[in-house]
Amino acid sequence: LLGSASDLVTAVAAANTVLLPGRRGETTDVGGIVAALAEVGLTSVQRPVVLGGGATARSALAALAQLGADRSERHV
Repeated sequence: LLGSASDLVTAVAAANTVLLPGRRGETTDVGGIVAALAEVGLTSVQRPVVLGGGATARSALAALAQLGADRSERHV
């Protein structure tokens, strides 16, 4: 289905956007999570907890890593 995928798509194992031409897979979830947290004043984290085990949880973990999480817990 995809011709290629960004490093972020590979890391979170999920794509929600296909860029044409070339069918390159991309994800907007990680950037969206970072932006949503910044909008409410959260621009850095240390030890967050994520509930869930699907693609959104993986995107949340990647977003939290971008915000400086040195360790994250995930509960499924």
